[in-house]
Amino acid sequence: RAICDECKAAYIPDEESMQNIGITPEMFAGKEIYGGKGCHSCLNTGYRGRTGIFELMVLDDQIKNLILKTSDSNAIKRKAVEQEMVPLRQDGALKVLNGVTTVEEALRVTQK
Repeated sequence: RAICDECKAAYIPDEESMQNIGITPEMFAGKEIYGGKGCHSCLNTGYRGRTGIFELMVLDDQIKNLILKTSDSNAIKRKAVEQEMVPLRQDGALKVLNGVTTVEEALRVTQK
């Protein structure tokens, strides 16, 4: 869910939530984190509209061979991340840093 533009306001999220989503203090230094306060436009939810959080793994020959040779999903994911795949939770964190959604919402939809 996307933050409502009508009631969007900066706030300071708790440290635990920021750590859980992988955002370090250095990453949001000088940036504001936003949430919705709730208003008539969003029916007091703080959210209005939706946005996508995506993870795309390109299956090149190295990844294909790894899939065929092992059933270790962690090894496959590590290799994909080495090749610049952005994991789902990291994409959620980027959306938080860009003011699109909240830390809580990104955590909710990317539960481990």
